[in-house]
Amino acid sequence: MHILYEWEPFKKFISQVTGVENIYPYIDSLSPININVNEEGQGLNWHYDNCDFSITLMLQPAKKGGTFEYVPWLRSKDNENYDELDKTLKGENKKVQVLNQSAGTLAFFRGRYSVHRVTPTIGKEPRLITVLAYSTEPNKTITKHTRNIFYGRE
Repeated sequence: MHILYEWEPFKKFISQVTGVENIYPYIDSLSPININVNEEGQGLNWHYDNCDFSITLMLQPAKKGGTFEYVPWLRSKDNENYDELDKTLKGENKKVQVLNQSAGTLAFFRGRYSVHRVTPTIGKEPRLITVLAYSTEPNKTITKHTRNIFYGRE
């Protein structure tokens, strides 16, 4: 995954698909590439991403559950849109969309402004997905607080 993450033709492909002219790898040692493993009953609560955009590669979907749900462009730089977020958290937002992913699905996502989650998996086969995060600014890293929350260390 490190080779793919740093490979110039792949970064050019990402630029073409996203319309972002300059993309940069995170220089943080933990955040650029992650493999998320969701065992039975595990998911990921509603959240926004810290990075400008991410790319995911589904390695193994869960047999049941483990569904990626999102509300595109719920917030903007100038408007947090708390009313719509509240509806989403209460399960009342009709704008929630589902991204069905099979093994090998490569997805591009702008999670900074689109709230999203992964529903809990059902069954013994875990959901495995690689997340590649890039920035539109050079030399970007995550904060100590974020490193502590996600990785348990600074």
